[in-house]
Amino acid sequence: MSKKRKIQRRQENLDKYIDVMIDTNSRLDLVRLDLYYKQESRNEINLESFSNDLNHLNSNKRSNAIFDNIKGYIIKIEQGDKGYNHLHAHVLLFINGQKSKEQSAVKKAKQIGEYWNSVITKGKGAYHNCNLNKYKQNALGRINYDDHKKIEILKQNVASYLCKGEQSITTPDGSSIKALRRGLMPKKTNKGRPRKAID
Repeated sequence: MSKKRKIQRRQENLDKYIDVMIDTNSRLDLVRLDLYYKQESRNEINLESFSNDLNHLNSNKRSNAIFDNIKGYIIKIEQGDKGYNHLHAHVLLFINGQKSKEQSAVKKAKQIGEYWNSVITKGKGAYHNCNLNKYKQNALGRINYDDHKKIEILKQNVASYLCKGEQSITTPDGSSIKALRRGLMPKKTNKGRPRKAID
């Protein structure tokens, strides 16, 4: 299979995931942040330890209140031009917007970023809150099920970016990890029922 076709299939997969997230939630808050490590700690980090930290973050969703109402996620692991000491992850979270305030996405990104820094990486981590960025075409923050323009921006600008590059990253010893990850595909449980009113 050609590289172009692989990217296209990844895009189709993420588009389907986004569609189901929208179909099963009348209102979502989209949170995006970049996770990495402080400059002075990067030489201590390898691909395995970074993957373990991300897995630890993901598993803690079940036991920490700051992760309440997260309905799904997409994570893309990348490495900078200088190799494994420049590992970072782009994280996109889908949060139930029926149970959050309009501007909560910025706050939620900060909470999770600080949790990454202090708890998961024991002070070695750093993060960037992408919800603070001023994008010309913005798909982050509050999104309603009938906001077709914003949904299209989400697919074409955000999801397509995450689909590019390598699908897996190989370490010097030959082992590899999956670079693109997402949550389980939710089941459509509200098919045929009327949408909740959008305030």
